[in-house]
Amino acid sequence: MYNYDNSGITITFRPDVENGSFPVMLKDILIAKANDLGGADWSIYGIGQGFSNALGTGYKSNKIRLTGYNYDMLYSFARQLCDSLSLNKRVSAPEIMGADSWRSKNSTEYFIDFNFERFAQQELRPNDYYTFLTQQLYRNALNPVLIDNQQVAVSLVSSESKNFDVWHLENDIITMKDKSVKLAELGNIEKRRSGNDIYKTNQVYSLLVAYDFLGPYELAKRVMERNIDKLNRQLPLGFKAEKNGWDWEWSTQKKQYALLFLVIAIIYLVCAILFESLWQPFVIIIMIPISFIGVFLTFYLFKFTFDQGGFASFVLLCGIVVNAGIYIINEYNLTCRAVRKQGLKYYLKSYNHKIIPIFLTIVSTILGLIPFVYEGSKEVFWFSFAVGAMGGMVFSIIALVVYLPLFMKFKPRQSNPS
Repeated sequence: MYNYDNSGITITFRPDVENGSFPVMLKDILIAKANDLGGADWSIYGIGQGFSNALGTGYKSNKIRLTGYNYDMLYSFARQLCDSLSLNKRVSAPEIMGADSWRSKNSTEYFIDFNFERFAQQELRPNDYYTFLTQQLYRNALNPVLIDNQQVAVSLVSSESKNFDVWHLENDIITMKDKSVKLAELGNIEKRRSGNDIYKTNQVYSLLVAYDFLGPYELAKRVMERNIDKLNRQLPLGFKAEKNGWDWEWSTQKKQYALLFLVIAIIYLVCAILFESLWQPFVIIIMIPISFIGVFLTFYLFKFTFDQGGFASFVLLCGIVVNAGIYIINEYNLTCRAVRKQGLKYYLKSYNHKIIPIFLTIVSTILGLIPFVYEGSKEVFWFSFAVGAMGGMVFSIIALVVYLPLFMKFKPRQSNPS
Protein backbone atom coordinates (compact mmCIF):
# COMPACT_ATOMS: atom_id res chain seq x y z
CA MET A 1 0.00 0.00 0.00
CA TYR A 2 1.77 3.16 -1.19
CA ASN A 3 -0.93 5.58 0.00
CA TYR A 4 -4.71 5.72 0.47
CA ASP A 5 -5.43 5.58 -3.29
CA ASN A 6 -2.45 3.70 -4.69
CA SER A 7 -1.51 0.08 -4.11
CA GLY A 8 -0.13 -2.88 -6.01
CA ILE A 9 0.24 -6.66 -6.06
CA THR A 10 3.44 -8.34 -7.26
CA ILE A 11 3.26 -11.97 -8.42
CA THR A 12 6.43 -14.01 -8.84
CA PHE A 13 6.67 -17.43 -10.50
CA ARG A 14 8.92 -20.38 -9.80
CA PRO A 15 11.68 -20.91 -12.38
CA ASP A 16 10.11 -24.16 -13.62
CA VAL A 17 6.84 -22.42 -14.68
CA GLU A 18 7.87 -18.87 -15.54
CA ASN A 19 8.46 -19.77 -19.20
CA GLY A 20 5.31 -21.82 -19.53
CA SER A 21 1.70 -20.94 -20.37
CA PHE A 22 0.46 -20.39 -16.82
CA PRO A 23 1.75 -16.76 -16.42
CA VAL A 24 0.00 -15.77 -19.66
CA MET A 25 -3.23 -17.48 -18.59
CA LEU A 26 -3.09 -15.77 -15.19
CA LYS A 27 -2.57 -12.39 -16.86
CA ASP A 28 -5.68 -12.91 -19.04
CA ILE A 29 -7.71 -13.85 -15.96
CA LEU A 30 -6.55 -10.71 -14.14
CA ILE A 31 -7.41 -8.50 -17.13
CA ALA A 32 -10.91 -9.98 -17.30
CA LYS A 33 -11.33 -9.44 -13.56
CA ALA A 34 -10.15 -5.81 -13.81
CA ASN A 35 -12.69 -5.13 -16.57
CA ASP A 36 -15.49 -6.63 -14.46
CA LEU A 37 -14.67 -4.84 -11.20
CA GLY A 38 -14.38 -1.22 -12.31
CA GLY A 39 -14.34 1.59 -9.75
CA ALA A 40 -10.56 1.89 -9.94
CA ASP A 41 -7.72 2.25 -12.42
CA TRP A 42 -5.94 -1.03 -13.08
CA SER A 43 -2.54 -1.62 -14.69
CA ILE A 44 -1.27 -5.15 -15.38
CA TYR A 45 2.19 -5.58 -16.84
CA GLY A 46 5.26 -7.80 -16.73
CA ILE A 47 4.43 -10.37 -19.42
CA GLY A 48 3.75 -9.52 -23.04
CA GLN A 49 1.80 -6.37 -23.85
CA GLY A 50 0.79 -4.33 -20.82
CA PHE A 51 -2.81 -3.52 -19.92
CA SER A 52 -4.25 -0.37 -18.37
CA ASN A 53 -7.75 1.07 -18.10
CA ALA A 54 -6.56 4.27 -16.40
CA LEU A 55 -8.03 7.38 -18.00
CA GLY A 56 -5.93 9.88 -16.02
CA THR A 57 -6.47 13.61 -16.42
CA GLY A 58 -5.04 13.86 -19.91
CA TYR A 59 -1.93 15.78 -20.95
CA LYS A 60 -2.34 19.52 -21.43
CA SER A 61 0.07 21.13 -23.86
CA ASN A 62 0.09 24.59 -22.25
CA LYS A 63 0.52 25.39 -18.55
CA ILE A 64 0.68 28.65 -16.61
CA ARG A 65 2.00 28.54 -13.04
CA LEU A 66 0.55 30.87 -10.42
CA THR A 67 2.29 31.41 -7.08
CA GLY A 68 1.23 33.37 -4.01
CA TYR A 69 1.18 33.45 -0.22
CA ASN A 70 -2.63 32.96 0.18
CA TYR A 71 -4.10 29.76 -1.25
CA ASP A 72 -7.74 30.94 -1.40
CA MET A 73 -6.81 34.15 -3.20
CA LEU A 74 -4.48 32.22 -5.49
CA TYR A 75 -7.28 29.81 -6.44
CA SER A 76 -9.63 32.72 -7.22
CA PHE A 77 -6.98 34.26 -9.50
CA ALA A 78 -6.58 30.87 -11.21
CA ARG A 79 -10.35 30.76 -11.84
CA GLN A 80 -10.16 34.28 -13.25
CA LEU A 81 -7.40 33.16 -15.61
CA CYS A 82 -9.46 30.14 -16.73
CA ASP A 83 -12.40 32.42 -17.54
CA SER A 84 -10.14 34.75 -19.51
CA LEU A 85 -8.62 31.88 -21.50
CA SER A 86 -12.06 30.43 -22.25
CA LEU A 87 -12.92 33.55 -24.26
CA ASN A 88 -10.42 32.42 -26.89
CA LYS A 89 -12.05 29.95 -29.29
CA ARG A 90 -8.76 28.12 -29.77
CA VAL A 91 -8.39 27.33 -26.05
CA SER A 92 -9.86 23.98 -25.03
CA ALA A 93 -10.86 22.85 -21.52
CA PRO A 94 -8.79 25.07 -19.20
CA GLU A 95 -8.57 23.59 -15.72
CA ILE A 96 -6.77 24.14 -12.42
CA MET A 97 -4.23 21.58 -11.20
CA GLY A 98 -2.14 21.29 -8.08
CA ALA A 99 0.71 19.76 -10.07
CA ASP A 100 1.46 18.28 -13.48
CA SER A 101 -1.27 16.03 -14.85
CA TRP A 102 0.80 12.85 -14.43
CA ARG A 103 0.93 13.50 -10.68
CA SER A 104 -2.67 14.68 -10.28
CA LYS A 105 -5.62 12.56 -9.27
CA ASN A 106 -8.56 12.25 -11.63
CA SER A 107 -11.15 13.74 -9.22
CA THR A 108 -14.07 15.89 -10.30
CA GLU A 109 -17.05 17.60 -8.71
CA TYR A 110 -20.17 19.42 -9.85
CA PHE A 111 -19.94 23.17 -9.30
CA ILE A 112 -22.85 25.63 -9.37
CA ASP A 113 -21.99 29.13 -10.56
CA PHE A 114 -24.82 31.27 -9.15
CA ASN A 115 -26.42 34.09 -11.12
CA PHE A 116 -26.82 36.57 -8.26
CA GLU A 117 -28.50 39.14 -10.50
CA ARG A 118 -31.26 36.64 -11.25
CA PHE A 119 -31.58 35.85 -7.54
CA ALA A 120 -32.13 39.56 -6.85
CA GLN A 121 -34.75 39.85 -9.60
CA GLN A 122 -36.70 36.92 -8.12
CA GLU A 123 -36.21 38.21 -4.56
CA LEU A 124 -34.52 34.93 -3.61
CA ARG A 125 -31.32 33.99 -1.80
CA PRO A 126 -28.78 31.20 -2.43
CA ASN A 127 -29.91 29.72 0.88
CA ASP A 128 -33.35 29.09 -0.70
CA TYR A 129 -31.63 27.19 -3.48
CA TYR A 130 -29.71 25.06 -0.97
CA THR A 131 -32.88 24.40 1.00
CA PHE A 132 -34.58 23.08 -2.10
CA LEU A 133 -31.60 20.81 -2.93
CA THR A 134 -31.55 19.52 0.64
CA GLN A 135 -35.20 18.52 0.38
CA GLN A 136 -34.54 16.61 -2.83
CA LEU A 137 -31.30 14.93 -1.82
CA TYR A 138 -31.74 14.59 1.96
CA ARG A 139 -29.96 11.62 3.52
CA ASN A 140 -29.20 11.33 7.22
CA ALA A 141 -28.18 8.39 9.39
CA LEU A 142 -30.28 7.89 12.54
CA ASN A 143 -29.56 5.94 15.67
CA PRO A 144 -29.64 2.17 15.05
CA VAL A 145 -32.70 0.25 16.26
CA LEU A 146 -32.99 -3.24 17.72
CA ILE A 147 -34.79 -5.79 15.58
CA ASP A 148 -34.73 -9.40 16.83
CA ASN A 149 -31.98 -8.44 19.30
CA GLN A 150 -29.81 -7.14 16.48
CA GLN A 151 -28.83 -3.54 15.78
CA VAL A 152 -30.00 -2.37 12.37
CA ALA A 153 -28.76 0.85 10.78
CA VAL A 154 -31.52 3.31 9.94
CA SER A 155 -31.29 6.26 7.53
CA LEU A 156 -33.78 8.94 6.65
CA VAL A 157 -33.72 9.39 2.85
CA SER A 158 -35.73 11.72 0.62
CA SER A 159 -38.14 9.96 -1.73
CA GLU A 160 -36.74 12.06 -4.62
CA SER A 161 -33.07 11.22 -4.03
CA LYS A 162 -33.00 8.48 -6.67
CA ASN A 163 -34.89 10.51 -9.29
CA PHE A 164 -33.38 13.97 -8.90
CA ASP A 165 -30.17 14.38 -10.93
CA VAL A 166 -28.19 16.91 -12.96
CA TRP A 167 -30.73 16.89 -15.77
CA HIS A 168 -33.38 18.18 -13.38
CA LEU A 169 -31.06 21.00 -12.26
CA GLU A 170 -30.74 22.13 -15.85
CA ASN A 171 -34.37 21.73 -16.96
CA ASP A 172 -36.84 21.74 -14.03
CA ILE A 173 -39.16 24.66 -13.28
CA ILE A 174 -39.97 24.73 -9.56
CA THR A 175 -41.96 26.81 -7.11
CA MET A 176 -39.82 28.61 -4.57
CA LYS A 177 -41.44 31.08 -2.17
CA ASP A 178 -44.63 31.09 -4.28
CA LYS A 179 -42.61 31.97 -7.39
CA SER A 180 -42.06 29.79 -10.44
CA VAL A 181 -38.44 29.81 -11.49
CA LYS A 182 -36.25 27.66 -13.72
CA LEU A 183 -33.25 26.26 -11.85
CA ALA A 184 -30.92 26.85 -14.82
CA GLU A 185 -31.64 30.59 -14.62
CA LEU A 186 -30.35 30.74 -11.05
CA GLY A 187 -27.00 29.15 -11.81
CA ASN A 188 -25.02 27.07 -14.27
CA ILE A 189 -23.77 23.66 -13.17
CA GLU A 190 -20.59 22.20 -14.61
CA LYS A 191 -18.11 19.46 -13.79
CA ARG A 192 -14.72 20.67 -12.57
CA ARG A 193 -11.54 19.14 -11.26
CA SER A 194 -11.37 18.85 -7.49
CA GLY A 195 -9.17 17.42 -4.78
CA ASN A 196 -6.00 19.23 -5.82
CA ASP A 197 -3.01 18.53 -3.61
CA ILE A 198 -1.62 21.70 -2.06
CA TYR A 199 1.98 22.44 -3.03
CA LYS A 200 4.07 25.00 -1.19
CA THR A 201 7.66 25.94 -1.99
CA ASN A 202 9.68 28.67 -0.28
CA GLN A 203 6.61 29.75 1.72
CA VAL A 204 4.46 30.32 -1.41
CA TYR A 205 1.62 28.18 -2.75
CA SER A 206 1.59 26.98 -6.33
CA LEU A 207 -1.19 26.18 -8.81
CA LEU A 208 -1.20 25.28 -12.49
CA VAL A 209 -3.72 26.44 -15.08
CA ALA A 210 -3.47 23.90 -17.90
CA TYR A 211 -5.22 23.94 -21.29
CA ASP A 212 -4.93 22.74 -24.87
CA PHE A 213 -4.49 25.19 -27.74
CA LEU A 214 -5.56 24.56 -31.32
CA GLY A 215 -3.04 26.32 -33.53
CA PRO A 216 0.67 26.80 -34.25
CA TYR A 217 3.26 27.13 -31.52
CA GLU A 218 3.99 30.82 -32.11
CA LEU A 219 0.32 31.77 -31.85
CA ALA A 220 -0.10 29.68 -28.69
CA LYS A 221 2.95 31.38 -27.22
CA ARG A 222 1.59 34.87 -27.96
CA VAL A 223 -1.80 34.03 -26.42
CA MET A 224 -0.11 32.69 -23.27
CA GLU A 225 2.20 35.69 -22.93
CA ARG A 226 -0.70 38.10 -23.43
CA ASN A 227 -2.77 36.44 -20.70
CA ILE A 228 0.20 36.24 -18.32
CA ASP A 229 0.99 39.95 -18.77
CA LYS A 230 -2.68 40.89 -18.32
CA LEU A 231 -2.97 38.88 -15.10
CA ASN A 232 0.34 40.08 -13.64
CA ARG A 233 -0.85 43.69 -13.99
CA GLN A 234 -3.84 42.81 -11.80
CA LEU A 235 -2.14 40.61 -9.21
CA PRO A 236 -1.28 42.17 -5.84
CA LEU A 237 2.16 42.08 -4.28
CA GLY A 238 3.22 38.54 -3.43
CA PHE A 239 1.48 36.85 -6.40
CA LYS A 240 2.94 35.99 -9.76
CA ALA A 241 1.96 34.25 -13.02
CA GLU A 242 4.55 32.69 -15.32
CA LYS A 243 4.95 30.03 -17.97
CA ASN A 244 5.43 26.57 -16.48
CA GLY A 245 8.37 24.45 -17.57
CA TRP A 246 11.08 25.06 -20.11
CA ASP A 247 10.43 27.43 -23.00
CA TRP A 248 11.48 25.33 -25.94
CA GLU A 249 11.81 27.67 -28.94
CA TRP A 250 11.09 25.47 -31.90
CA SER A 251 12.40 26.73 -35.26
CA THR A 252 9.59 25.38 -37.43
CA GLN A 253 8.26 28.82 -38.35
CA LYS A 254 11.78 30.07 -39.08
CA LYS A 255 12.37 27.15 -41.43
CA GLN A 256 9.11 27.90 -43.23
CA TYR A 257 10.06 31.50 -43.89
CA ALA A 258 13.54 30.40 -44.93
CA LEU A 259 11.91 28.14 -47.52
CA LEU A 260 9.85 31.12 -48.67
CA PHE A 261 13.05 33.06 -49.36
CA LEU A 262 14.40 30.02 -51.20
CA VAL A 263 11.32 30.03 -53.45
CA ILE A 264 11.86 33.73 -54.18
CA ALA A 265 15.53 33.06 -55.04
CA ILE A 266 14.55 30.29 -57.46
CA ILE A 267 11.99 32.60 -59.10
CA TYR A 268 14.71 35.23 -59.55
CA LEU A 269 17.08 32.77 -61.23
CA VAL A 270 14.41 31.46 -63.59
CA CYS A 271 13.32 34.99 -64.56
CA ALA A 272 16.94 36.07 -65.06
CA ILE A 273 17.42 33.22 -67.55
CA LEU A 274 14.11 33.98 -69.29
CA PHE A 275 14.63 37.74 -69.59
CA GLU A 276 18.44 37.65 -70.01
CA SER A 277 18.60 40.48 -67.50
CA LEU A 278 19.43 41.02 -63.83
CA TRP A 279 17.24 44.10 -63.31
CA GLN A 280 13.92 42.90 -64.69
CA PRO A 281 13.76 39.79 -62.41
CA PHE A 282 14.56 42.08 -59.47
CA VAL A 283 11.61 44.32 -60.38
CA ILE A 284 9.31 41.29 -60.41
CA ILE A 285 10.64 40.00 -57.07
CA ILE A 286 10.03 43.36 -55.38
CA MET A 287 6.35 43.06 -56.36
CA ILE A 288 6.00 40.16 -53.90
CA PRO A 289 6.53 42.22 -50.68
CA ILE A 290 4.07 44.81 -51.99
CA SER A 291 1.37 42.14 -52.22
CA PHE A 292 2.36 40.98 -48.70
CA ILE A 293 1.40 44.45 -47.45
CA GLY A 294 -2.17 43.59 -48.38
CA VAL A 295 -1.96 40.43 -46.26
CA PHE A 296 -0.67 42.30 -43.21
CA LEU A 297 -3.25 45.07 -43.53
CA THR A 298 -6.10 42.58 -43.90
CA PHE A 299 -5.21 40.75 -40.69
CA TYR A 300 -4.51 43.98 -38.82
CA LEU A 301 -7.53 46.07 -39.85
CA PHE A 302 -10.11 43.29 -39.49
CA LYS A 303 -8.54 41.77 -36.32
CA PHE A 304 -8.16 38.31 -37.84
CA THR A 305 -5.80 35.74 -36.32
CA PHE A 306 -2.69 35.05 -38.39
CA ASP A 307 -1.76 31.36 -38.47
CA GLN A 308 -0.62 28.69 -40.93
CA GLY A 309 -3.29 29.75 -43.42
CA GLY A 310 -1.73 33.22 -43.53
CA PHE A 311 1.65 31.70 -44.34
CA ALA A 312 0.08 29.58 -47.10
CA SER A 313 -1.36 32.77 -48.62
CA PHE A 314 2.23 34.06 -48.94
CA VAL A 315 3.14 31.05 -51.07
CA LEU A 316 0.07 31.51 -53.29
CA LEU A 317 0.82 35.21 -53.78
CA CYS A 318 4.40 34.47 -54.78
CA GLY A 319 3.09 32.48 -57.74
CA ILE A 320 0.19 34.72 -58.83
CA VAL A 321 1.98 38.09 -58.55
CA VAL A 322 5.14 36.82 -60.24
CA ASN A 323 3.09 35.19 -62.98
CA ALA A 324 1.31 38.48 -63.74
CA GLY A 325 4.59 40.40 -63.90
CA ILE A 326 6.21 37.79 -66.13
CA TYR A 327 3.34 38.02 -68.62
CA ILE A 328 3.72 41.79 -69.05
CA ILE A 329 7.53 41.99 -69.07
CA ASN A 330 7.93 39.00 -71.38
CA GLU A 331 5.42 40.52 -73.82
CA TYR A 332 7.31 43.83 -73.60
CA ASN A 333 10.66 42.14 -74.38
CA LEU A 334 9.19 40.28 -77.35
CA THR A 335 7.73 43.53 -78.74
CA CYS A 336 11.04 45.35 -78.30
CA ARG A 337 12.91 42.60 -80.12
CA ALA A 338 10.44 42.71 -82.99
CA VAL A 339 10.75 46.47 -83.54
CA ARG A 340 14.32 46.69 -82.22
CA LYS A 341 13.36 49.60 -79.97
CA GLN A 342 12.52 50.21 -76.32
CA GLY A 343 10.31 52.75 -74.59
CA LEU A 344 7.17 53.47 -72.62
CA LYS A 345 5.09 53.32 -75.81
CA TYR A 346 5.88 49.64 -76.32
CA TYR A 347 5.43 48.86 -72.62
CA LEU A 348 1.90 50.33 -72.69
CA LYS A 349 1.15 48.29 -75.78
CA SER A 350 2.27 45.08 -74.01
CA TYR A 351 0.44 46.11 -70.85
CA ASN A 352 -2.85 46.63 -72.69
CA HIS A 353 -2.42 43.29 -74.43
CA LYS A 354 -1.99 41.30 -71.19
CA ILE A 355 -3.79 43.22 -68.44
CA ILE A 356 -7.27 41.85 -69.22
CA PRO A 357 -6.40 38.13 -68.80
CA ILE A 358 -4.28 39.01 -65.74
CA PHE A 359 -7.14 40.98 -64.19
CA LEU A 360 -9.60 38.16 -64.91
CA THR A 361 -7.23 35.67 -63.26
CA ILE A 362 -7.05 37.79 -60.10
CA VAL A 363 -10.83 38.34 -59.95
CA SER A 364 -11.63 34.66 -60.56
CA THR A 365 -9.17 33.62 -57.82
CA ILE A 366 -10.76 36.06 -55.33
CA LEU A 367 -14.25 34.81 -56.21
CA GLY A 368 -13.08 31.21 -55.82
CA LEU A 369 -11.90 31.94 -52.26
CA ILE A 370 -15.22 33.45 -51.13
CA PRO A 371 -16.68 30.06 -49.97
CA PHE A 372 -13.81 29.72 -47.49
CA VAL A 373 -14.59 33.20 -46.11
CA TYR A 374 -18.28 32.35 -45.91
CA GLU A 375 -17.51 29.48 -43.50
CA GLY A 376 -16.28 32.07 -41.01
CA SER A 377 -13.33 32.29 -38.64
CA LYS A 378 -14.21 28.90 -37.11
CA GLU A 379 -12.19 27.30 -39.93
CA VAL A 380 -8.70 27.26 -38.48
CA PHE A 381 -6.69 27.13 -41.74
CA TRP A 382 -8.87 27.95 -44.74
CA PHE A 383 -10.39 31.19 -43.46
CA SER A 384 -7.05 32.87 -42.77
CA PHE A 385 -5.68 31.50 -46.05
CA ALA A 386 -8.59 32.97 -48.01
CA VAL A 387 -8.62 36.45 -46.42
CA GLY A 388 -4.83 36.71 -46.66
CA ALA A 389 -4.76 35.72 -50.33
CA MET A 390 -7.66 38.06 -51.20
CA GLY A 391 -6.03 41.04 -49.48
CA GLY A 392 -2.68 40.31 -51.11
CA MET A 393 -4.17 40.01 -54.60
CA VAL A 394 -5.94 43.36 -54.24
CA PHE A 395 -2.57 44.94 -53.51
CA SER A 396 -0.99 43.04 -56.42
CA ILE A 397 -3.19 45.12 -58.73
CA ILE A 398 -1.60 48.25 -57.27
CA ALA A 399 1.83 46.72 -57.83
CA LEU A 400 1.02 45.96 -61.48
CA VAL A 401 -0.56 49.33 -62.30
CA VAL A 402 1.70 51.70 -60.34
CA TYR A 403 4.89 50.01 -59.23
CA LEU A 404 5.86 47.92 -62.27
CA PRO A 405 6.04 50.74 -64.88
CA LEU A 406 7.64 53.04 -62.31
CA PHE A 407 10.72 50.83 -61.90
CA MET A 408 11.06 49.59 -65.46
CA LYS A 409 14.02 51.08 -67.35
CA PHE A 410 12.84 52.41 -70.70
CA LYS A 411 16.17 53.22 -72.35
CA PRO A 412 16.22 53.49 -76.10
CA ARG A 413 18.20 50.69 -77.69
CA GLN A 414 20.31 51.30 -80.74
CA SER A 415 19.35 49.01 -83.57
CA ASN A 416 22.09 46.85 -85.03
CA PRO A 417 23.22 47.94 -88.50
CA SER A 418 22.14 45.49 -91.15
